[in-house]
Amino acid sequence: MMHMKTRALILTFFTCLCACANYRDEISELHKEIDSIRNEKISTIDEQVKNIQVSITELETYKTGLDGYIKALQEQDNLLKEAIEAAKSSIKDNDEEISGLEDKVSKSEAAISALETRLASVEGTLTTMQGCYETLDGRIADLKKYVNDELSKVESGVKEWANATFCTLQQYYGVTDDITAINGSIALINTALSDMEKSITALDGKLSAETDSKLASAISNAKAELETTWKEDIKAASTALETSLKAWVNSQLAGYYTAAEADAKIALAKQELERELASQKEALESQMDELKELLGGGSGSGDPETIAELRSKISELQQKLEELTESYAADIEKLQSDLATAKQEITEAYQAAIQTAITENNGLIDNKIVSAIAKANSSLASQISSINSDLEALLGRVSALELQVADVKSEVAGMISELNKIKGSLDEILSMIQSVTVVPDYSDGSVNTNYGTATMDFEIYPLSVAQALAENWSGVVSLRAVYTESVTKASHTFVNLPVSNVTYTEGVVTITYNSTGLSDEFWDESVTVNVRLLISDGESNITSQYYLLRPVPYENLSANGTANCYIVSREGMFCFDAVKGNGKESLIDAKSAEVVWETFNSSVQPAVGDIVSDVELKNGKVCFRTTGKKGNALIAVVSSSNTILWSWHIWSTDYNPDEGFDVYSGHEDIRMMNRNLGALDSAPGEGSIGLIYEWGRKDPFMGSSSLTSYVQFGVTCTFPDCKTSTSTIGTEQYAVEHPTQYIIANSQNQDWLYISNSQAWSSEKSIYDPCPSGWKVPDGGSDCVWSSFPSTMSTTNGVTWDSTNRGISVSSSLSSNLTWYPAQGYHGDSNTFSSEYWQVGSEGRYWTTHTMGMCSDYFVFKTSTIETYHTSSSTHFSRANGMPVRCCSE
Repeated sequence: MMHMKTRALILTFFTCLCACANYRDEISELHKEIDSIRNEKISTIDEQVKNIQVSITELETYKTGLDGYIKALQEQDNLLKEAIEAAKSSIKDNDEEISGLEDKVSKSEAAISALETRLASVEGTLTTMQGCYETLDGRIADLKKYVNDELSKVESGVKEWANATFCTLQQYYGVTDDITAINGSIALINTALSDMEKSITALDGKLSAETDSKLASAISNAKAELETTWKEDIKAASTALETSLKAWVNSQLAGYYTAAEADAKIALAKQELERELASQKEALESQMDELKELLGGGSGSGDPETIAELRSKISELQQKLEELTESYAADIEKLQSDLATAKQEITEAYQAAIQTAITENNGLIDNKIVSAIAKANSSLASQISSINSDLEALLGRVSALELQVADVKSEVAGMISELNKIKGSLDEILSMIQSVTVVPDYSDGSVNTNYGTATMDFEIYPLSVAQALAENWSGVVSLRAVYTESVTKASHTFVNLPVSNVTYTEGVVTITYNSTGLSDEFWDESVTVNVRLLISDGESNITSQYYLLRPVPYENLSANGTANCYIVSREGMFCFDAVKGNGKESLIDAKSAEVVWETFNSSVQPAVGDIVSDVELKNGKVCFRTTGKKGNALIAVVSSSNTILWSWHIWSTDYNPDEGFDVYSGHEDIRMMNRNLGALDSAPGEGSIGLIYEWGRKDPFMGSSSLTSYVQFGVTCTFPDCKTSTSTIGTEQYAVEHPTQYIIANSQNQDWLYISNSQAWSSEKSIYDPCPSGWKVPDGGSDCVWSSFPSTMSTTNGVTWDSTNRGISVSSSLSSNLTWYPAQGYHGDSNTFSSEYWQVGSEGRYWTTHTMGMCSDYFVFKTSTIETYHTSSSTHFSRANGMPVRCCSE
């Protein structure tokens, strides 16, 4: 009997063991199910209350840690200030340690300046962090109030649960907004300290060893101290807080934290950019002022070209800073707008998910809702990734500019050091000069002077001093002229001739100066002028005797070839041979010359003489004066009966086509101007709009002054209404005599000429070709220069449509440079002249020399396509249309 009981007991024991094993499996599965339910269920109101209360405790802990971090940061800030000030004093006071090492001084000063910039950034971020710290008390109080006064009193019910849950989600975003801003500020401070460590490497022992060590130690200690404070006081609290925050409603609905991080990143970047740009601007302005003061004080220059280059670099960087300051605000605003859109989208998605889960699924998030939430989170992540990418690009632009500023600051500091050194050596240079004698152009000892930029050559002995003077001329060398015959002989009239450069070559010192201050009486030879050279440092003076100047007022623009267009790049007096086009045929019965029209290539109405003036016919040459203002003008020679015999286009621009040109693939032997004929700029914008031409005519017409409107250039004359081609009007002679008359085709032809002339423009440059000497209208046909362009536009094929600036950019895959073609449209062949602009801002059409019948080939692009028409008469264009010209090399 006992044996049977024992067997039963053993059986029961093993049965229990098996059951326990099953229970463990069940318990494990139960845990998984509970976790799954927890992850898939919206928290109840009571759970939300508990979760928020946990976060309130975590927030208070986080705030306490942040208080310690801020105090540590304030202490390290003061220590860094002291170390930087000590380093600055070391540079200033320890001259004996770095005497003669100007490069070390300049680089040390630049490095210290970079440290001060970064410290200012740290202090600015500290101020921001203090503001965030103060808001935490309010945030904690608001959460307590929300839990006690609102959330805890929510009535039971599905609708109330859904509404309260979404309110909790909004509270969640408010807290994450504050926390991510603080964490982002800490990250910004860490970056600034790392940058300070990099700046220290630029010193590389240039200060005293003790100062170098103290400065490096101060930065290293600050970084280590703040890192330790972060790890001990904030890091754990921040992680715990983030975890508790995401448990408020449901972890799947925590995408707001990512949005808050992006928001904080943009806000901090905005502050950092503003501080950085302001600091760089102030530094450049300070250096420019110092440079000007030294040069103005007669200290001279070791290298005038370097001084000019530095001035140019500083001005260029200042301009870039201005442009970046204007553009970054718009960029930041766009980023904020994009983020707001992303937050709105995810808010709507979360709200819908909560509503559906609670009202339809008793709080459970089913697969359909999971999918919707995942899609919303993925969309948010994608948009924020794009925002971060754009933000990094913006910061990269500032960082790149910062490096340029740092380089220039270092160069200027070195130059200032050199100038100060030179200042002390001028006395020695002046004391060594033995003689100063002009190199004459004529046997009587006189010298020529051109109107505008002119030069005089001097022999200065000894030659070693001459070379030293050329290297240190700024503020030291001056020219003064005196009128030696005038109405008022009793009183001498002096005029200073500004010196712009001094060079030394093979024993001769060449002084470049501006002669425009000399009177008109001098240029027409009714008075004479003598000039002398003065070399002075403000204390010692060396002067030459006075030499007679002979006026050579006009620069001959046709010396290297005649044309229908001449480029002038400066204020001055110019002339060209009064012959037809690029030929040599002189003008019979020529009586005088006059200005036909002037334009600024904009809607601004110029006054007569704004671009060219004093036009006259002298000894078979057309002579005129320019003001240096950019624009275009037309000058004509008229007969005794006031009939125009010929006219020439004056292109007033600083453009040199021999330096600014493009070469397209497959046509490497052809150079193309990088702008339209008559345009004032090659960059996108209104300045790239050129003049327009009827095919085969040499004289230009006005283009539309804007790529978004149909208003023609402001011009000093009124262009008459268009006339229809007839046997008398539609002739080349009539067009020559009436350069402002636009001639349209009649019903029988497609040409402004009544009898077409297909050689008016041709492969071999004709007398009617409108381009400057050495340039011509490009050939057309199937192998024209544009034939290598793709038929459609995209970023991958090298040609893209710019919808903002209205035109196409051609990338380096087709040209040596990025090339701009504005979509300036064309002028139609009907109605009144001033209202016949077509496709402005949407098409660009450019003439070629190739013809078919009464029509001609042209290159055209639209908003998405590119074509060169040359295949049949139906795709050619009437020659009575007005289109721009892009000249190519002859």
